[in-house]
Amino acid sequence: MTILGILGFPAVLFLASVALTVLLIRVSGRIGLIDRPNHRSMHEKPTPRAGGIAIVVTWTVAILIAVPARGALLSFYYPLLVSGLIIAILGLLDDRYGLSARLRLIVQIGTAALAIGLPVGIGIWVGEGGWGGIRADPAFGPGFFLKAIGLLAFVAISLAWMTNLYNFMDGIDGIAATQAVVCCWVYGILSYQAGRPDLAAVFLMLSCSVAGFLVLNWRPAKIFMGDVGSGFLGYVLGFLGFVSVLPSNRISLAAYLAPLMPFILDTGITLGRRFLAGKKLTEAHREHFYQRLVQKGLSHQRVTLLYAMMGVIFSLPFLLWKG
Repeated sequence: MTILGILGFPAVLFLASVALTVLLIRVSGRIGLIDRPNHRSMHEKPTPRAGGIAIVVTWTVAILIAVPARGALLSFYYPLLVSGLIIAILGLLDDRYGLSARLRLIVQIGTAALAIGLPVGIGIWVGEGGWGGIRADPAFGPGFFLKAIGLLAFVAISLAWMTNLYNFMDGIDGIAATQAVVCCWVYGILSYQAGRPDLAAVFLMLSCSVAGFLVLNWRPAKIFMGDVGSGFLGYVLGFLGFVSVLPSNRISLAAYLAPLMPFILDTGITLGRRFLAGKKLTEAHREHFYQRLVQKGLSHQRVTLLYAMMGVIFSLPFLLWKG
């Protein structure tokens, strides 16, 4: 591929995301996707909240165009794209109509379980080894199935947690999108160092889609990503994390969690404090640390950049260490 091709495709993807976000700003009000401020909000005026659609559409199309099929029935790209779209649609319905937390969680876990379980299971049965060369014992004993079901449940719940983690942290202008760009670049470098340029390209494309949206989401935000965007980003980053930490890809779980640590720590501590105080965990609030910092007078931009910087600092040891 020429330098023009290497640089041109990300540039086109970025500009497409910007253009689609501009279009969504104009049509969001017509389809009822407006975030109106209330006592829990961190914004002051009604703002469109369909911006995540731009991320979902541009990245999905980019993957379909740029990633060769290679005849691989069990390629992780296809389960990721299909399940990611389901999560995005779920978020869009929640943005428009408001869905119960229980329903969202059930769909998120079920979608993740099918997206992970079906390709691995089919791969085992047809002898292709699933993802990462996972193979079953020839006897297919009950111990194997119990371990497989336990692992599948853990991964599915973890992906649902990542989906909601990103939703919780999408509360001020630019923070969720900026952190996603940081994560994508860290993961892209780690993937390239681990000998997976294809994964690195996937992360690069996702960063371009998010960056295009971020242009209009930076303070003062002209549009929010909504649950359609935050849920999709959390799910996709979690899914790609599962793929990246497979033994064949040589990326450690600690390295993958590093750029997300500001979000993980903020959400974990905040929910822990609310649980101990007897408060409802699914209820919207303004008790996250990033929200408290804004309430104390820091600008959205400074808090966003603070979290991004912490993500980079957590990641540096893994980026620099070649052991």
